[in-house]
Amino acid sequence: MGCKYYLCYSLTIITIPNSVTTIGDEAFLFCISLTTINIPNSVTTIGSSVFYGCNSLTNITIPSSVVTINGNPFYGWDGILNNESKEFIYEDHVLFNKNKTTLIAYRAKETIYIIPNSVTTIGDKAFFICSSLTTINIPNSVTAIGNEAFYLCESLTTINIPNSVTTIGNEAFWGCESLTTINIFNSVTTIGNEAFGRCISLTTINIPNSVTIIGDGAFCVCESLTTINIPNSVTTIGNKAFEDCDSLTTINIPNSVTTIGDKAFSGCINLPSHIKSDIIQRFGDKVF
Repeated sequence: MGCKYYLCYSLTIITIPNSVTTIGDEAFLFCISLTTINIPNSVTTIGSSVFYGCNSLTNITIPSSVVTINGNPFYGWDGILNNESKEFIYEDHVLFNKNKTTLIAYRAKETIYIIPNSVTTIGDKAFFICSSLTTINIPNSVTAIGNEAFYLCESLTTINIPNSVTTIGNEAFWGCESLTTINIFNSVTTIGNEAFGRCISLTTINIPNSVTIIGDGAFCVCESLTTINIPNSVTTIGNKAFEDCDSLTTINIPNSVTTIGDKAFSGCINLPSHIKSDIIQRFGDKVF
């Protein structure tokens, strides 16, 4: 049995019965008056985004019964977190799984963070809206960056994605407005939907020869991006992939690309007419 009380603005105290085994995604989202919650030992699973906006809640304890945490339940909540489950490690305001191979939730307020070498996965929403974070060191142990992992980390200026990473999730760096340079090494095969969307200060991006798919909206609203070189490995460019990149003046689309989605270059108002004509001749005017 699960529970869900999201948007209950007047809820102040809740007692979860022992019959509950799952606290679902967004279960207490924006329960802004909630001050007290006791999670019973019947609960084995806590979902993502559970406590976002619970600004009156001061303490949460993960009971010993919890074995599964999906995504990041604690982003957007600044209270005191206690962990009693042996399936997780909570140290220096960072929550990991018990082997420290998955980083679940970064809750510290530091501007610089070095991810431990044990971590192989940066979980979904792990650094969600960490607005004070300026520098992050991703070690070579990491193979996957989850969906929305660094969403709206608006102070992050530079990111080096090591050659161990194969997957960059959807909206992984969406809204990182101070990000000027991204270095992606030759291991990533897929750039997820809106992975770098609205990175408005981004001037340079290196897409390695390993990438085959550029997802929907992958670089949409990257207003400062002037040049993009797409390698011969890419076969698919998604819908709205470069939409509203209004400083884009140069783009190279190799013959390996067979599919370009609708409005992939919509709003790219500074693309020279001869480049635009060539793209339309090859892929049709739907791309604009």
